[in-house]
Amino acid sequence: MSPRAVPGRRVLPTSPFKAPAVEQVVYAVGDWVTSDRHGLGRVISVEAAHDDVPARVLVDYRGGNVRWLTSPGTTLTGLAD
Repeated sequence: MSPRAVPGRRVLPTSPFKAPAVEQVVYAVGDWVTSDRHGLGRVISVEAAHDDVPARVLVDYRGGNVRWLTSPGTTLTGLAD
């Protein structure tokens, strides 16, 4: 098995081990995404990261289920058009 990066895991600055690289995924308005928890949805708004606040996306999951999701740290997967 290969080790997986756990989002949000703190790495001490004095640690002899390198922090795992977190892949930054950038979503645009109109992108289709899927989530393990909520299913298929479309990105309707994107907020860029600033200061200590991570990037967020607003996703419409059909039926009026609209959620703000923080990136990275979500189980969002982008779908190709």
